[in-house]
Amino acid sequence: MLFDKTCSVEYRTVSGVYNNLQYVAHPTLTAVPVNIQPMAAQFNNATGGVSYKNYKVFTTVSGVVEGMRLTVAGTNEQFIVVGRQRFDYIVAPHYELIVEADKQ
Repeated sequence: MLFDKTCSVEYRTVSGVYNNLQYVAHPTLTAVPVNIQPMAAQFNNATGGVSYKNYKVFTTVSGVVEGMRLTVAGTNEQFIVVGRQRFDYIVAPHYELIVEADKQ
């Protein structure tokens, strides 16, 4: 599996007097190797997304879960994880994450 990018991972936390939600850098998931591919249109419709806003991210690193934000090194593109699936193939075990482009 070809991993052509690296991402940093952030998780949501509550902070402050007004219980504001904000993203905080994950202490150990700082350079996660990934491969990001756009999802086909039929999958975008099934997930309620808009074409070219949903992507599949392939990685061998565990610990990335729904709600976390990925930031691609170099381009600073940001994606929110909305789903994940584990594949235990003997040759290439990996995780497939469904992400959507962050609207910020």
